[in-house]
Amino acid sequence: MFIVGLIILTIGIIMFFWGIHMLTYRGDFTKLMTVTGEYSFLLFAPTFLLGLILTVIGAVKKQKKSYIIVIARHEAIHYYSITL
Repeated sequence: MFIVGLIILTIGIIMFFWGIHMLTYRGDFTKLMTVTGEYSFLLFAPTFLLGLILTVIGAVKKQKKSYIIVIARHEAIHYYSITL
């Protein structure tokens, strides 16, 4: 879920820049470029928020699954991390 959240977050940022680019640039564009610019600008915030939420949920789940085991042998202490 963490990786998916990062990908969606990145897509939201790209959508923001594409929408701003299409709103500020003057010139002749194809209909497809105009429509994608409009929708990108309108939908970047929900996409960004969804990506942020999924990233946070994935990071929290990832932290809860790892445990640290400390084994002391003679003079050295060894740390082992186990992810379930």
